[in-house]
Amino acid sequence: NILDSPTAWTRVKALLGTVNLPDLMVQLMSTTFKKAVYLKRMKQGSDSQETISSSSTSDSNTFYEDD
Repeated sequence: NILDSPTAWTRVKALLGTVNLPDLMVQLMSTTFKKAVYLKRMKQGSDSQETISSSSTSDSNTFYEDD
């Protein structure tokens, strides 16, 4: 019946009955790995940019020091 609302467990069992679980797990692991690699590359890029900007700031401060 359309007016009957299934319980959460009934919905989970129906979903697990229709989805191929090994394929789903492989797809999730693949997507998670790709995102982790992407985030690691983004973090490495931001670290190198911070190093460049901080070193240029320290160079300019050293150059303009009053003795």
